[in-house]
Amino acid sequence: LDLENANYGYTLTDINAFTLETHYAGGPFNARPMWVACRKSPLFRQQFTLSFMDIINTDFTPERAAQAMEDWNVTPQLWGMSPDWTESFFPARTEAVTKQLAEELELTGTLETLSLSVNDPDAGYLILNTITPDLSAGSWSGIYFTDYPVTLTAVAREGYVFSGWQGDGITDSLSETITSAIPPGGLSLQAQFRKKESSASF
Repeated sequence: LDLENANYGYTLTDINAFTLETHYAGGPFNARPMWVACRKSPLFRQQFTLSFMDIINTDFTPERAAQAMEDWNVTPQLWGMSPDWTESFFPARTEAVTKQLAEELELTGTLETLSLSVNDPDAGYLILNTITPDLSAGSWSGIYFTDYPVTLTAVAREGYVFSGWQGDGITDSLSETITSAIPPGGLSLQAQFRKKESSASF
């Protein structure tokens, strides 16, 4: 919806897809009956917010955008953008759209950093809400509202087992799936994996 509204007098980073009438999708998103009905549900607002931020933290990062353009064999200049468009647009758009989301869904918390890591990327990986963060380098970080807790599942690869979580505020460090609030100041968690002990046969 961002690019199709380029002529409405808004800068691209400031377009509010919730309130602005669009060329192709019709009236404002927040005036559509389905959305109006769904947003009355607290569970829907929670799931929508978490999924929205999952997408912000993966598909709409500058790195992902640059890789997509490389895959498409295009450059920002080809689309009339500045050479540093992916590095400048996406952080600015994230700042704008997260504020619009908070206003639309009446979120009262703050945006904080969630930092995730594993002790060995070859031993296991994590599932965060609806995404699988890229932990190939050992760590990953994203931003989430403190209004809702995040859900994490540690998955051991073949030959390994999950051995526990490390981080502040963990009440069940040995559970593979945990739900954790994100406090002011952010949250840092690490999943620990170890090699599976071989059982001797006699």
